[in-house]
Amino acid sequence: MDALEPMADEKPPLWRQIFETLKNEVREGQLKVGEKLPSENQLVARFGVSRATVRQALLNLGMEGLVRIEQGRGTFVHENIVRYAISPRTRYSENLLSQGRSPRKRRIAEGIVSAPPRAAAALRLAPGTEVVRVHQINLADDTVIGAVVDFVPSERFPNLLEVRQRLNDLGKVYAQFGIVDFHREMTYITARLPSKEEARLLHQRRGIPVIETRKVDVDDNETPIGYSENIWASERVELTVPRFNDKRDCDG
Repeated sequence: MDALEPMADEKPPLWRQIFETLKNEVREGQLKVGEKLPSENQLVARFGVSRATVRQALLNLGMEGLVRIEQGRGTFVHENIVRYAISPRTRYSENLLSQGRSPRKRRIAEGIVSAPPRAAAALRLAPGTEVVRVHQINLADDTVIGAVVDFVPSERFPNLLEVRQRLNDLGKVYAQFGIVDFHREMTYITARLPSKEEARLLHQRRGIPVIETRKVDVDDNETPIGYSENIWASERVELTVPRFNDKRDCDG
């Protein structure tokens, strides 16, 4: 593209023209997912504008989730963002299927352990009570988007590992034990830097924050049946909280 000419008053500002040009190139596939954009100097030369104008265009591309700006490395076309809705009846598979993505989980470890203090408190169990612990990687299609550790009371759900291995769907697993419906009692959301192992599992650098969510699921009697600790790759997932008035209004 040739250098941009000064705009008349009724035309968009220069940064907006650059923004729209690069946005179209991303959406049309001229700039591909994961590809590094030209440097600021190259964009300045291409469009014939100031560095500040180029930076404003890139900043707005980043705000729209189209690119990510990595300090010292450059600007890259962002992977397709997964928008994960959190509601009283959030379901992992439904969240992804509604976006045309294939939900997948990869098991890392499983077993029966003494409940860690946070899990015991969430499940209203005595310290040290045995729980089933399942550690998994969450994927959208073939892209890692997060990791989750689930804790479920082993006394209430005997042989849960065997049932879960066979059904591979938590809702169906609960149904096997007579729980036809369940919902979230609470979700806690925070952000932090990942550990070395977490960064490895998420295929990201340690300097990039993760979103941490912790949730408690309860049955219709408001008795806790599951506690989960999730970490999400913040560059690939956007958490949303839909408007709702009652837990029966939302199906996740």
